[in-house]
Amino acid sequence: MTGFNLISAEPRTSLRMSLALLCVVGVLLRAGFLVQMPLEPISDFARYLEVASNLARGDGMTAAGLPFISQPPLYPGLLGGWLSLFGVSVASGKAMNLLLATLSLVLWAWLCPRSGMRPGWQLASLAVLALHPALVSYTGMLGTETLSILLAVMAFALTCVAGRPAWKFVALGMVLAMIALNRPQMLPLPVLAVVGWVLGSNRSGHMRDWVLVLATFAVSITPWMLRNATLYDQVVPVSANSGYVMMANNNSANQHGGWMPLSTLPLSRDELEHFREQAGLSPGYFAGPDEDSKILHWTPSADIVARSIAVDWIVSHPQRFLELALRRVWVSFDPANLMYWPFIGVNGPPRWVVQVTGVLNIGLCLLALTGTVRLLLRPRQLVLGQLLALGTVVLGGASILVFEGQGRYLIPLLPAMLWLMATRPRQAITPD
Repeated sequence: MTGFNLISAEPRTSLRMSLALLCVVGVLLRAGFLVQMPLEPISDFARYLEVASNLARGDGMTAAGLPFISQPPLYPGLLGGWLSLFGVSVASGKAMNLLLATLSLVLWAWLCPRSGMRPGWQLASLAVLALHPALVSYTGMLGTETLSILLAVMAFALTCVAGRPAWKFVALGMVLAMIALNRPQMLPLPVLAVVGWVLGSNRSGHMRDWVLVLATFAVSITPWMLRNATLYDQVVPVSANSGYVMMANNNSANQHGGWMPLSTLPLSRDELEHFREQAGLSPGYFAGPDEDSKILHWTPSADIVARSIAVDWIVSHPQRFLELALRRVWVSFDPANLMYWPFIGVNGPPRWVVQVTGVLNIGLCLLALTGTVRLLLRPRQLVLGQLLALGTVVLGGASILVFEGQGRYLIPLLPAMLWLMATRPRQAITPD
C-alpha cells in the first residue's frame, strides 16, 4: 500500500508543478506585453481612468464634474483606491491589472483539483486563462475585463469550498454583487441561479444557503443604490446606460447592429419631446457632435425614455431586430474586433494573433455548448458552480443579442465557458 501511495503521489506532484508553471508563464506573458505595448487609454478606458483619478484626488465618483452614473462603478472605484495608494498614472493602473490577472491564475490553479475536473481539463482550462491572447493583451486596458475574470474565478472558487459553512454563502453573495457592479447585465445572476436550482434539484434542505446568498447580494448592492437615489431620486441598481445602448443599437437607421452616435438616430418629434419633458434634454443635446459629453450628461430619466423607445421599436420590428441581433453575435466572434483595442496604437495585431484568437473563441464556445447539453441532460444533478456558469452564459448571450456585440464582451464569459466544458454533474464540490 505504501508503494502504491508513493507511485500515485508522483502524478499529483507533477500536475501541481505543471499548474504552477502555467501560472508563471501567464504572468510573464502579461508583464512582457505591458512593457512592449505602452498604450494610452481611449474611449471607455479613458473615462474609467478619469473617474478613478478624480476619486483618488478626493473628488468622488465623478467625470467632467458630473456624478458618474453612465457605466458600472466597481472597476473605476477599485482603480481609484489603487491610484490613491500608488499614484495617479496609467502605469500604476496597469500594474493593478497585472495583480488582478495573477490572482485569477493562482486561484484557478487552486480550485482545479477541488472542482472535480480531470487532470487533462485542469491543465487545459488553466492554459486557456494563462495564454489566451485576449486575456493577455487586455491586461493593458484599463477596463472591466481583467476584473471580470477575477470575480468569476472567485465565485467558482467559493463553490469549491467543502461543506456548507455560512461564511461561504455570505462571501458568494458579496462576490455576485461585485460581479453585477462590474457588469450590470449580470444583476439577475443570483436569482437565475436560484430558479435553476428550484426547477432542477430534487433536494430540499438548502434554502438557508440561497437566502444567505440573496440577502448578502442585496445588502452589498444597497450602498451604491442609495447613492444613486440620493442624487437622482430614482432607483438605479448599477448604472443608467441600458436604455442608451438599446436605443442606439436598435432603430430603423441601424444597418450593422452596433453603436451609433446619438446625432444620427432617427428620433421623431414626439420622441424628442418625451426626452425634453421627462428628462430635460433638448433636441440640441442630440444634435451636438460631442458624444463623450452626451454620455456624461445622460441621466436615469433619459435612460427610461430611451429604453421605452427601443422596446417599442423592437416590438414593432421583430424581424429587423433579429437581423441586428444576429449581426451582433457575428461581430462578437470576430477576432479582429476583439483584438482591435489592445493593438490600436500599433495599427492592429499580428495576423497570427487574430487567427489564434478566432480559433480559440470558436473552439471554446463549441466545447462549452457541448458541456451545456451534457449537463442539461441531467438537470437534477446540477450543482452550484454549474448553475452560476449557465446563468452567466445565458445573461451574457442575451445582452449581446439585445444590447451590443463586441468581441470583448466574450471575455467575462470565458471562466463560465471553461466551467461548463470541464466539470461534470455532481463532480464539482457541492454546497451540501
